[in-house]
Amino acid sequence: MESSTSSARKVGKVNAKTREKEFQGEFQALSDSVLICNYCCYEIDWMKKSTIIDHLKSEKHITCKRGVEIKPQSSIEDVLSRQDKKQQIITDFVEMMIEANIPREKKAKWGHG
Repeated sequence: MESSTSSARKVGKVNAKTREKEFQGEFQALSDSVLICNYCCYEIDWMKKSTIIDHLKSEKHITCKRGVEIKPQSSIEDVLSRQDKKQQIITDFVEMMIEANIPREKKAKWGHG
């Protein structure tokens, strides 16, 4: 009998925050009772450790985690290059409107159907 009481006490000390610490980097505890997977943005049932382990082994989790790890970070040069290209498209569009003698107000109507 005493062993079941001691295991009940042990289970009582487990909460979402303790699971977050136990599986560092995988989950975020929003409170003592809400555990979210960092990769899947999915709420995990934290009460059973086996449920957490099953989630970590799931195809969905592995795919989401792989997608985050593979995604390359943009360099400042890439970001500035994309900004320059966008600005050039806008400039070309405005020049085309001016050359075609299309009033600026017409462009706004195109976007709204």
